[in-house]
Amino acid sequence: MTALAKGIRLDLAGKLTERERQALLRFMARMSEASYRRGLQQGKTFADKGAFTTDPYVLRFKRSLDASPWGENAKRSPWTARGRLWMEYRDSLNVVGLGAPVCKYCGGEGCCACDD
Repeated sequence: MTALAKGIRLDLAGKLTERERQALLRFMARMSEASYRRGLQQGKTFADKGAFTTDPYVLRFKRSLDASPWGENAKRSPWTARGRLWMEYRDSLNVVGLGAPVCKYCGGEGCCACDD
């Protein structure tokens, strides 16, 4: 099992048409590519400013994928990965019917700090 699928219990096999499956994969690939490009842009900005003090290896392979840590230092960001997804892709998620994640603690939509 990959780190991305860890703790996720979702079985879409046979529940989506081939067209829906392909559309969902394309949507996820676009989000992934947009995030990758944003990361490149931020990494260059941090490097140019000499502000990049966190080891990229640690961020990529040693930190939980459920967290969204700051890239420029070792401090913990208040954002969870789900909150960051909502912050970055809110409009796109709404268009495809996924809507805002609702925090089970405070009931907020797209909550940054307490969703899980």
